[in-house]
Parts: sequence; structure tokens; C-alpha cells
Amino acid sequence: MGYGDYGVVHPIPPTPEGPIFGPNPYIHYTVPGATLSIARQIPGRRGAPPSGSSERYFLEVADELVHRPEFAGPQFSWGDRVLHSCKSKPAMRLGKSTKWISIATSHHLAHLAKRLDSPTS
Repeated sequence: MGYGDYGVVHPIPPTPEGPIFGPNPYIHYTVPGATLSIARQIPGRRGAPPSGSSERYFLEVADELVHRPEFAGPQFSWGDRVLHSCKSKPAMRLGKSTKWISIATSHHLAHLAKRLDSPTS
């Protein structure tokens, strides 16, 4: 089998130089033949994000994604259900990148399972 995959983040994180601050809200969403990346810049951010801002801006990322034609739908994976429920009833707190990565990884693995299960893969 000639297949390799890094998932939605590189398996070896970069070595930090200086203070460590969480990233701006983002998601890398696997679509057929590509990755869709959506991010938000936290306005006026200097250093650590202000309290609650990462979650607030990730909800914007989620809202944009679920309204795009590339969104697979809430039935596709656990991560897609979480994204779909963000505006109406968030299933969990979403202010940390570990949550964004788990959502994207859930979708990515479901995408791969479907692709590898297909007779044309």
C-alpha cells in the first residue's frame, strides 16, 4: 500500500522559542482532493488571546464552515455534529486548539474511512 497521511496537524509540533501562546482560531477540514483551511485573526491581539476570544472566534469559523458547500453534514462524523451544533447548542467548550484538532481529526478519519472503503480508492 502506498499511502501516507499526517492528519490535520503535523505529527511533530515545532519547538517553541519564547513564550507559548495559543493560536488564533482555525480548522483544517479535509475535502475530496484538498484541505479547506478557515481561520480568524483575533483583533488587537498581543500575546495571549483575551479571555473567551478564542472560543468566540472559533464559533465564527464553525459557522462559516457549516454554511459552505464543502461541509459534509452533521451525520458524517462526531466532529461534524459538533461543528453543526456550535451556533445553537455547543456540545463543549471550544476555546482550545486541542478541541479544534479533535473535531477536525474526527472528520478527517471519517473522510479517510469512506475513501478507503470506496471501490475506486
